[in-house]
Amino acid sequence: RLESSGIEKVNVGQQEALGVKDLIKLSNEQIDTVTTEVRRAASKKRDGEPSDVMSLVLELMLDNSACRKRLNDYTEGLLVQTAHKMESFKAAYEASKQGKKEAKGGFFTP
Repeated sequence: RLESSGIEKVNVGQQEALGVKDLIKLSNEQIDTVTTEVRRAASKKRDGEPSDVMSLVLELMLDNSACRKRLNDYTEGLLVQTAHKMESFKAAYEASKQGKKEAKGGFFTP
């Protein structure tokens, strides 16, 4: 189930396209669901016979979940920064385009 929590797979089959923050929120919710299931399985195993291999697998799953959430946080930060920079670049470009048109004497040039 962790495999299906990647942000590139979360929006598959949805009717509408989601924004970055919504995709990451859905991904983190799926990761939290898996983490809860892993912790539940780990507590059941503690009640029964201790298995070193199973304990390591459960610990690895929890580490994987934490890494995926951290990756989502970094991805969100990078994408939001990029979007802000793109918007400011676009605004500056539009302003410079508008300035060139005004310098030529209006919108229509002979």
